[in-house]
Amino acid sequence: MAVWMTNNEVETIISFLDKNDCMFEWGCGGSTLEYSNYVMKYYSVEHHSEWYTKIKSQTSDNTEVFLVEPNDKNWELYEWEWNNDVGTGRDEELFAKLHSLYPKAPLWSIRKYTQFQSYIDKIDDINIKFDKILVDGRARTMCAVKAKEYLKDGGILFVHDYYPRIEKYFHIGENYKEVCSSDTLGVFINE
Repeated sequence: MAVWMTNNEVETIISFLDKNDCMFEWGCGGSTLEYSNYVMKYYSVEHHSEWYTKIKSQTSDNTEVFLVEPNDKNWELYEWEWNNDVGTGRDEELFAKLHSLYPKAPLWSIRKYTQFQSYIDKIDDINIKFDKILVDGRARTMCAVKAKEYLKDGGILFVHDYYPRIEKYFHIGENYKEVCSSDTLGVFINE
């Protein structure tokens, strides 16, 4: 299965990988099947059950893929509603707490957390420090925020489709130092 990235993006990610790395990914796919070949251990989380089943059946022994469906089963109704007043959350207490913790985060990204909380927080269950993390699934901004806890000092964060959406992902750059970019891929170091 092909990786849904440009050749430049794939080559950039591979150039950072090491056979001793432990890597985590939000959003499985061709990337899971490809990048797991370059690391010791690979973990991926997916929200879509049919896609999960398709990818899981093709993984190698060093790869664990987890299915974690959205908390808000109506998340697709709000997917493209970036208006801050629309669908601000099903759990107002959690929404208020997150907004106080991340005051610079756009309200829509906090809303994404309330919709995909279990998906984002799946990394808590694994509870190890990772050498590399790829954010290429849902709720990317909040996944990148969450990654900070689990990325080793000096670890690398890859964010696919960072550049066409930089206005939405601006605070990722506030929490990490950018190392390089390739087409739409942003590559950051955890300092």
